[in-house]
Amino acid sequence: LFPMLSNPIKIISKVKDYADEIWVENMVGSVESNSFRRLLGRIHYKYPETGNVYRNIYYERDDTYWEEMWKSVCKYCDKHGIKNKVRNRIQLRYPEYFR
Repeated sequence: LFPMLSNPIKIISKVKDYADEIWVENMVGSVESNSFRRLLGRIHYKYPETGNVYRNIYYERDDTYWEEMWKSVCKYCDKHGIKNKVRNRIQLRYPEYFR
């Protein structure tokens, strides 16, 4: 998932009837990597509205966006009876968030 660009709920809704498992994984990378910084730069150039969110996630190391994303995915799945099908591969910096 690319923050603000990917819509996991839309993806899940389209494939849920055709898949045994659905894996939701966030875009991970390190700002110490030149290639990852170039990728972030390209995204920001094309989608300037991502600036503050990407800065918080990748430079400030704030996982709030990912926490909220996973909560919305869980809420959607509960509402639509999708149980034990969607796997959380949203990698946060602190394992206790995986509960």
